Amino acid sequence: MPSEIFISYSWKEASKQIADELEIILKEKKMNIVRDVHELGYKGLIKEFMQRIGKGKYVILVISDPYLKSENCMFELIQVYKSGKFHERIFPIVLDSAKIYKAADRLDYVHFWEQEVKMLEEKMKQGSLAALHGIYQDLDLYTEIRQHIAQLAEILKNINALSVRAHQQEKYADLVKAIEKQIKTDAEGENVETVPPDPELDTPADDSFEAKRIRTLNEKIEVQYGLLAQYEEKLDLNSDPKEDLKIRHEITRIRKRIKDYKDEINMIKG
Repeated sequence: MPSEIFISYSWKEASKQIADELEIILKEKKMNIVRDVHELGYKGLIKEFMQRIGKGKYVILVISDPYLKSENCMFELIQVYKSGKFHERIFPIVLDSAKIYKAADRLDYVHFWEQEVKMLEEKMKQGSLAALHGIYQDLDLYTEIRQHIAQLAEILKNINALSVRAHQQEKYADLVKAIEKQIKTDAEGENVETVPPDPELDTPADDSFEAKRIRTLNEKIEVQYGLLAQYEEKLDLNSDPKEDLKIRHEITRIRKRIKDYKDEINMIKG
């Protein structure tokens, strides 16, 4: 089954139009588009669907001012971020209304969510505890958005998302290529040289130079496999895009060392 490609967007402004355009183009490319308008029928569970978007391997983000001020949109964005490999999984389109390129404008979004938190807290003081069922969850969400929005906006503004007009003129060709490239990369595994199969464990038991060298190389391979497991676990748990790149770089180096050791063993064995 083709990989699921989600679209996270606000229904306000031009965002829905862009989502409609993307759906048509990506379906022509035989891609499996997943959108709320199709998936969330009558009595569909909204939060569960948003969590599904958050775990999606490929998420197109249509970022606008209403998006950055929407609790549902921001919940989706935070879920995507917390699921790790953020930069690899997102494909942003930034509308002109999204003021993320100047520090002062990004602070406005922080202040917006600070006010949302304060207003909700004031409202909560006016009611009884019995009337607050579920409201605390909203307060926690608003607080989490306030804590993350500056960092998320900073990450998004550092990505060359191209203008909406450029995307539309080229029928989103660059975005489509980026998604296709990432799907191919994921299908092929890490973009590193293929590690050859482990050599047959028929290491000579004598004390010749060749036998000693093979035993040493096998020991080094075991050490590197241990390191590889540690870094792959770090990668699964990591949610920081900058740290993600460092971890992937180290994984590439470890796999290269394993390949070199195995190549030397195979060369010794002829």
